[in-house]
Amino acid sequence: MAGLGVRAILTLFVGMGLGASAAFGAWTDFAPRPFENGAYFELFGSKERDNAKNGGAQTGWDDTFFTEKITLFSNGFFYHPRFLQYQLSISGALKQENYTQTFAPSAGWTRGTGFDYDARLFFLPEHPYNFELFALRREPLYKEQSQTQHSTVESMYGARFEYRRKPFFVHAGYLDNQQSSQTDFSDVQRLNLDGEFFKEFSGGNVFTLTGFYTPSRFTGSLGLSGNASQYGLTTLFDGRDARLDVTASKSQYEQDSPLSGHVDNDQTSAQERLSIYLPKNFRTEFYYRVFNNTSTLTQPGAPASRELTTDAQDLEALITHRLYQSLDSRYLFLRAKRNSSRGDSTSTSNSLGADYNKSIPHGRVFAGLNLSTVLTESSGQSEVPSEPHPGIVVQPPGTFLLDQPNALQSSLVVFLRSPLPPFQSIRLLEGADYTVTLIGNRLQVEVYTLPPEFVVPGTYDFVVSYALATGTFEQRMNSMGFNTSVQFLDEKLTSYYSYLAIRTDLVSGAYPGVPLDSTTNTIGLTFLDGPWHALAEYQSLAWDVSPYRQWRGQVQYSGAVTPTLRAYATADYLNRYYPDGTSVDAPGTYTQENLSISGSVQVDFFSRTLMFSAGGAYSKSLGTVESNGYALNSAITWRIGKLELSSGLNAYGSDSQATANTQYNRTHQYFFIRVLRRLF
Repeated sequence: MAGLGVRAILTLFVGMGLGASAAFGAWTDFAPRPFENGAYFELFGSKERDNAKNGGAQTGWDDTFFTEKITLFSNGFFYHPRFLQYQLSISGALKQENYTQTFAPSAGWTRGTGFDYDARLFFLPEHPYNFELFALRREPLYKEQSQTQHSTVESMYGARFEYRRKPFFVHAGYLDNQQSSQTDFSDVQRLNLDGEFFKEFSGGNVFTLTGFYTPSRFTGSLGLSGNASQYGLTTLFDGRDARLDVTASKSQYEQDSPLSGHVDNDQTSAQERLSIYLPKNFRTEFYYRVFNNTSTLTQPGAPASRELTTDAQDLEALITHRLYQSLDSRYLFLRAKRNSSRGDSTSTSNSLGADYNKSIPHGRVFAGLNLSTVLTESSGQSEVPSEPHPGIVVQPPGTFLLDQPNALQSSLVVFLRSPLPPFQSIRLLEGADYTVTLIGNRLQVEVYTLPPEFVVPGTYDFVVSYALATGTFEQRMNSMGFNTSVQFLDEKLTSYYSYLAIRTDLVSGAYPGVPLDSTTNTIGLTFLDGPWHALAEYQSLAWDVSPYRQWRGQVQYSGAVTPTLRAYATADYLNRYYPDGTSVDAPGTYTQENLSISGSVQVDFFSRTLMFSAGGAYSKSLGTVESNGYALNSAITWRIGKLELSSGLNAYGSDSQATANTQYNRTHQYFFIRVLRRLF
């Protein structure tokens, strides 16, 4: 397919030259005229190994890789720089590789050739409307992401159109991304369309109308296939005394895989927000939102699929007022209604709050008060399909709380959204990949291991679906919160304290669990001086079901030690003690300790021609699951005229063991060296 893209571009080159020559003059007027021609020669070598042990099963692989590559490039234009520009690079490579693995026979040293290209055409690059065609191919594509399949070929081709002239802005693009190896393949096709109408009126009033449409589909090895799409419309009117935002969108994701089964998620939402600025420093906001989310999960071998559906309606009204520059007060009304296939719930809340801040000599004082009451009526069993938890750092562990209280642990399904093509959803297994603990009345998911193709430590997106406990009841929850902080010594030191009391009364029916009746106290001290930051905090949660006492500390340094030396270091410690509670999900009295240390330095030598960086991280967790993790990295780059030398070393490892489960260990090392020489 990428070859078709290159042939299309070459055909376009020739066709433009012939057609233009007939219409406008000699063909030499349309011959390519380079801004710059050049060539590079590159030597690259790497050593990478990965070993994993899960109980008595041990797997691993080892890879030694060398490549020699020469690249020719040309950047220029046809006829005129404002008419048609081009970028073209072609590379040829030789490779030698010795790849061994425990789960298949080794082929020993293998040799091969690689061919890369990157071709781009820019039509009318400086015009309000312009067009780009591109096609590229990379072989061999060697990624430092623990891939067990090497000799991967990646091909991409597509087009992009842009129009930018007020009041219209339009973008369109198409991309086909293919990756293949001897045993695996993936293909992702994506279309992007978006446009905006922007109009500014006299007096500073603004009106905008924006729409987008992004369909995509993907296929992969072992029967993987799926598609996704998003489209929506947004309008905004921003006047002197009022602002109106209206948004409607729909997203759909569907995946079929023999490993994770069938996953189908459909979301539709519409919302509007009206803000009105009133006299005497009053401001009001009205917000209305409707939302539908349907998720269908079918496990391999399961007798039937599982469907979770939620229809939501939210109505919110907010009134705020500012008195001088020190006192902000607010009143909030919120009505949230949820309808699912097996239950309904409605909650109505009223809250009143105020915040006060005042400058004092060498500092500032803050204080806040919030009072609220929430009336909840529920019948049956509510469901939460495809709840997103993006940007979770897995060190390990990676920790996040479910958004809704009283979730049934047995109904929990956790998916990892892969950042690698074809970006599939991978189902994780409780006990093997993650554990679940109860924090207050919400479940906390702690991810300790990931499939071998994913780097740990790393940042990943997770999606979870679950059901809430069954119950028909009406309850009222009253809360009172207070917080205060004082900054002194020119805001270098800040002491703070917060208090939150929640009291729940069961009006009627039977509540599925124990109503939340808790008191939380938090006291702490922070220090900030230039590159230094430190924190010490104590928190206690008093609740019969799941109480705890927690100590937390952090020290951080981030800044330039000298003009050529920059450093970053941080250390975090958390100690949370759980005394006996009444929850059947709690494992009894235990202590959870988490320690993490990380740091990095970057040094420049010889007027920044020689750069060195190194870093490391270590984490340890003790509790229901014991785990350790470390990561080390270093790199050096030296530029001498047309010669560039670089080398790097990365290593990471982790081990974890949950109660009554087998131990999991993984280590990974990667080293590379690269020599790059500009020939002309």
